[in-house]
Amino acid sequence: MTEGYKVAGGDRLGKTIVFAKNQAHVEFIEQRFNIAYPEYGGEFARVITHVTTYAQSLIDNFSQPEKAPHIAISVDMLDTGIDVPEVVNLVFFKMVRSKSKFWQMIGRGTRLRPDLFGPGEDKRDFFVFDFCGNLDYFSQDLPGSEGSLQKSLTQRLFESRLGLVLALDGAGVERPLREATATWLHEIVAGMNLDNFLVRAHRQQVETWVSADRWAAVTKEDAAEILEHLAGLPSTVRDPDEVAKRFDLLVLRRQLAQLEGDAVAAERIRETIQAIAAALLPKRSIPSVAEQLQLLDEVAGDEWWVDVTLPMLEVMRLRLRRNKQLTPEDLDSLAAMLIASGGDQQVDLAWVTQRAGALGPFIRSLVGLDRSAANEAFAAFLDQSTFSVEQVRFIALIVDELTANGMMEPTRLYESPYVDHGHVDVIFPNDFVVIVDILREVNAHAIPTGAA
Repeated sequence: MTEGYKVAGGDRLGKTIVFAKNQAHVEFIEQRFNIAYPEYGGEFARVITHVTTYAQSLIDNFSQPEKAPHIAISVDMLDTGIDVPEVVNLVFFKMVRSKSKFWQMIGRGTRLRPDLFGPGEDKRDFFVFDFCGNLDYFSQDLPGSEGSLQKSLTQRLFESRLGLVLALDGAGVERPLREATATWLHEIVAGMNLDNFLVRAHRQQVETWVSADRWAAVTKEDAAEILEHLAGLPSTVRDPDEVAKRFDLLVLRRQLAQLEGDAVAAERIRETIQAIAAALLPKRSIPSVAEQLQLLDEVAGDEWWVDVTLPMLEVMRLRLRRNKQLTPEDLDSLAAMLIASGGDQQVDLAWVTQRAGALGPFIRSLVGLDRSAANEAFAAFLDQSTFSVEQVRFIALIVDELTANGMMEPTRLYESPYVDHGHVDVIFPNDFVVIVDILREVNAHAIPTGAA
């Protein structure tokens, strides 16, 4: 979890197979993982053996890049035959004495996978964690590695927001923006579970900064302590949408560059946005592009950027995370949302263009939906009567997906993870139509009023 290859901008361990000794061993490994990482609710790492109920369903989910489980703990069942190109970590937690079988197991990681780590960032190798001396036994000298040292997107966001708080304090400007940024930092720390063994080692700092009042004033010395002890720790407050986080990071970098007078960085970010808009302009055959040619033309030009302020940039980011009806004027003022990759890295314009099917839903897909707005959409429904724990958990799954993706088609209710918890018609025998109507209303709010 700390040194394996990561995906989703470094925020999630890549697909991993743990080769264990026997059934008791796999169950023990799963138990220990769930104790160490309670925030994953027992779904991240799963036992997959011949005696596992619905083993094939778990394998099918493991074969899907975005679906849990992301760690498959197995005895023999996944040693051969399984073909998941996304596998980037192999953990040998048993002794293997058959050379042919050993290389078959190694083969689970050898399939290449284009764009696994992002557009143009292909899978080229994989990690082998050998805890039982198999490489020595077979006299194999694989190239060594210290493991993954990348900073996750969440850590980079945390560090950038902390930098923004310090910069705003130093300049003495934009108090509302400063307070909102500090609130986000506090929520991340408040979500750090001391039952997680990585968090437990920094208990003192977590308990200090879990107080909201403590964020009212942050000194440079405080910031150094926070960066050293808290910035990289896991939190139950997570946004699984990699593209949304890249967009957030892009906005933060633009805000910091503007605040600090870094004209070079500010221009580079602006040029990235303008390049995407310019690439979309010739795609007149795409209906949503044809409808927004004027907007794209303005974004590709320079005038819109002349008076861009820090609050304007923040409003852009926040407004479209809410489940509120968008207007064409919103889209005009939020043109920078045409970014589908974060930071100041070179973007794959074709990758962005393919995802621009409809401008409103496209933007919603970039930034997701604010969790409070998703909860608000179901509040009246949940308040109208008493629901079982099973029903409340089912709604929580829907809220999670809306928070991550911004929209959700009702047909998703018949797919995993929803069917893993039972058929929606059975769980909600009298309220299924209401749930569908709520989802359709949420989706409709992503379409600008007045749009064709």
